[in-house]
Amino acid sequence: MRKLIRKLEERLRSLQKEILHIRSQFPYTMKAFLDDEEAVEERRRELQEKLRNLCEANKSL
Repeated sequence: MRKLIRKLEERLRSLQKEILHIRSQFPYTMKAFLDDEEAVEERRRELQEKLRNLCEANKSL
């Protein structure tokens, strides 16, 4: 029984490390940003402006 408990504790530690690793990477790191509607809308406006500028530059070329 003690061996089983030790194995389960090791597995638990391993899973906790894996969870921390996942939380530190994209796309999980974008969760807070995506929850902020104002920040998302501001970024959308910035990207739309960049797209307009690029389209204008493309036309002139």
